[in-house]
Amino acid sequence: MFSSSTGVVLLKILSLLPLMLVGWLAARRGWAGRDTVAAASRFTVDLALPALTFTQLLRTVTPGTLREQWFLPLAGAGVMILAWLAGVATSPMFGARGRWATFVFLVTVSNSVYLPLPIAQALYGDDGVRAVLLFNVGMQAVQWTLAIGTLLGRPEWRTVRDLALSPGLLATVAAITAALAVPALRTLEGLDPRGAAPAALLGSALLQALSLLGTLTIPLALMVTGARLDVRGSGLGGRLSLPLGGVLFSRLLLAPAVTGLAMLLAAGAGIHLDEVSRRVIFLIACAPVAINCGVFTERYGGDSSLAAGAIFSSTLLSVVSVPALFFLAELAGL
Repeated sequence: MFSSSTGVVLLKILSLLPLMLVGWLAARRGWAGRDTVAAASRFTVDLALPALTFTQLLRTVTPGTLREQWFLPLAGAGVMILAWLAGVATSPMFGARGRWATFVFLVTVSNSVYLPLPIAQALYGDDGVRAVLLFNVGMQAVQWTLAIGTLLGRPEWRTVRDLALSPGLLATVAAITAALAVPALRTLEGLDPRGAAPAALLGSALLQALSLLGTLTIPLALMVTGARLDVRGSGLGGRLSLPLGGVLFSRLLLAPAVTGLAMLLAAGAGIHLDEVSRRVIFLIACAPVAINCGVFTERYGGDSSLAAGAIFSSTLLSVVSVPALFFLAELAGL
């Protein structure tokens, strides 16, 4: 019925749900309080994800891969801008007049790492992981400028500083610089200790430690996601509000459709991307509302109730929408 790739996407998404359920139960049973969840989130974003980013990019980035995939950060920014335009276009249709900024922000900011990363890894291995991480650089740039500027209602230069100092971006720059300047570092993690110099052994041990730290990223992120999911305002068990329905439609259906159309037009114009890049771009375009949108709406004065509902509902519905859209994209030749 499904292609092998779509089957992998479906299986991987289903395998992520139990970890989110563990986090949800931990929060509801009081095993993990608000402070514990916040600390776990900071640990994931500031330590585990940068460690994963550094080791993966150090291992896989070469001059050849950068020549082939230099466009991925630009594509990440472009996909996010298309989602922003989709949110701006649909917000009046769904009665979001008083919550316009939050509506557009939620449509714009997708779960661009924690859901797509394990799927891309299952489909394409290290190539898929590298594509997600490079793509996310452009998405982060738009998130901290256009998206948060929309939520605030004005440009905020402080957010540009936050972007420049973000551990994930710093890890990306450091890894690419190290991989290009000292290519021998790419093989250091798997060093044969027999007869190796002390400095090489120390470097190998440090890289292996970073790699182990990076492996915590996905399970921790999924459990934090589950702990932060809030059924209140989700529309489940009650009446689905019009603005929430609009966010779900725009984030899960319209934004992927617009991205897919742009990719088909680009292919028609002679811009042909490799399979890994095409699939990763579309996969991230299909992702649900990012879990940290709840934190941003609280910090910058958005509608936290709409954000909670959108995060919960879009994450739940993405179990069906992501594999279905990925299957349609394969049929369309994306």
